[in-house]
Amino acid sequence: MMPASWTLTGSGTLPFLEGALMTTPLLIALLTVAPAADPAAEDPAWLHVRGGLPWTAAKIAGDGPVRVAFLGGSITEGNGYRPLVEEKLKARFPDVAWEFHNAGVSSTGSTTGVFRYVGDAFGGGGDWPVGANLVVAEAAVNDDQDEQLPAGEAGWGMEGVARMSPLPRLAGPDLLFVHFPNPPIVEKLRAGEAPISVAAHERVAEHYAIPSVNVAAEVARRIDAGTLSWEQYGGTHPGPVGHELAAEMIAEAIARGLVAPADRRETPAWPSRREPLRADAIDIASLLRPGAEEKVEREFFAETVSADAAWATGVPDWEALPGSCRDRFQQTVLLHTAAPGATLTVDLEHAVALGLYVLAGPDAGALEVSAPGEAPKVVQLYHDHSKGLHYPRTVLLYRSDEPPAGPLTVKVVTGDHGGAAVRIVGVGIGIAVPKELRPDAP
Repeated sequence: MMPASWTLTGSGTLPFLEGALMTTPLLIALLTVAPAADPAAEDPAWLHVRGGLPWTAAKIAGDGPVRVAFLGGSITEGNGYRPLVEEKLKARFPDVAWEFHNAGVSSTGSTTGVFRYVGDAFGGGGDWPVGANLVVAEAAVNDDQDEQLPAGEAGWGMEGVARMSPLPRLAGPDLLFVHFPNPPIVEKLRAGEAPISVAAHERVAEHYAIPSVNVAAEVARRIDAGTLSWEQYGGTHPGPVGHELAAEMIAEAIARGLVAPADRRETPAWPSRREPLRADAIDIASLLRPGAEEKVEREFFAETVSADAAWATGVPDWEALPGSCRDRFQQTVLLHTAAPGATLTVDLEHAVALGLYVLAGPDAGALEVSAPGEAPKVVQLYHDHSKGLHYPRTVLLYRSDEPPAGPLTVKVVTGDHGGAAVRIVGVGIGIAVPKELRPDAP
């Protein structure tokens, strides 16, 4: 364990400036999606090609590997639709050297995803210094059932992802949004209503000309038609039928996005040149992790998080703590404390959003956040799923259309469930680039 006196300053140069499933006869009978991509064919109702996938198409026509990352929650992290999409792309495009990266993290939605996007998805978890060519992103289910985002909040994370794609000076990446179903989403669709998360993500996709695949809508349509049941699909975490259906839809969407006729495809432009849907939209996000204790001067911004002596960095003794910790976090270096009064000081010189990516377990506490000129607010870390699990989630401590007037003070207080533990995987920083500094389209 490292004692406190922990300071982490955002590092790097702002990018804007520089398990195979068995195929059964039942599965085959349920999986009529569409014929192979035909530029003249009408798109099915579940697909919006919009601006297509121009960067991916250009990369396929050029040299080197084509890199595809999958960003999402447990539906993505597990070996379901994702490896099936990989196999289908290899079969459809056998001459392409494909590389794939799994950036799924169970339980997380778009609020965590927007801060993870650059490093974990676009950067291939650190393995792709030149970046992905295509990012397939899903968050509708977890934005609905885990983050429980209301209508006014549900599009913020996905718009941040959209405004970071493609990254200027780099060839991509393209984005493809995918909307998976859960029971409430299907129920609303079958009642003729728009599910909050799906509608919010579609609004972002429409505004930024991002292709989207609405698996949820197709599942609801098939249930209404009597050609598929929810049980056959497999539930919120799909079974073989559901994963195969989704994978075929996604592979078809990619194929159609690559051959979209010129009159249907926009000239590639940097999304951050567009007026945002929200006043508090961000153009670049970064996740500062406690394991990298570096102080690097930034060309454009330097956002600093400092911890007092009540904090430590290291791997907690999970065996001695109540609740379970998922394998992926067992050896993760965290910034952590269980001391009421422990304080973080956050200096946001240019950032308009601050989030904490935490593991919130049975002993999770709360945070009192004070910003100059504003009344303090208390943010509870405990989640509905924290009773027996150190649950991964991101809480937003500050979000506005401008940086705070001075440093933020974040103080640990006892939470509503009696705990005071705070275990931080990373500090999320979101920045809105002033319009006069946004890059021109190429």
